[in-house]
Amino acid sequence: MSTKGEQWRALKAKRAAMRRDVEVVGDAEVRNILDNITMYHAQNLLRATVQSIASRIAAEAKKNAPVRTGKLKKSIKAVRRKSPPDRPVSDVTAKGGTSSAYYWRFVEFGTNHARKQGEQPFVRPAIDLYRANKQAWFSELFGKKLEAALKRAAKKRLRTN
Repeated sequence: MSTKGEQWRALKAKRAAMRRDVEVVGDAEVRNILDNITMYHAQNLLRATVQSIASRIAAEAKKNAPVRTGKLKKSIKAVRRKSPPDRPVSDVTAKGGTSSAYYWRFVEFGTNHARKQGEQPFVRPAIDLYRANKQAWFSELFGKKLEAALKRAAKKRLRTN
């Protein structure tokens, strides 16, 4: 049987593994497109794409979340964080408004006290799914955002002419 200290270190290691940054590396085509449009539009496309990926991860976590009262599921959201323009950041959180589910980590990792609650991972499977499909997700969502931006630009050009 392991000591409480060992259990705590193992839990901290699991949490640290989840908090690692996930870097999105695009295709050569994506980089070429970003190089050929204005910096403002490139930053907006990247920010929107990163937010869409975070939203997709949040939706997957919501789908996997256990439901007792519904508060945990309702509190999972994708939130943009202030960051440098060339490195957009979005977080998936379990906070927000009146439905803050601070206990998400107890559900995700379980507890080690007398009334032990087992692990019920719902965030880790969503992150694993993202890691397995990150190139496809990025290409798909970037393509959608670029197509929408081009349609808006064409519509705007028609209105001004």
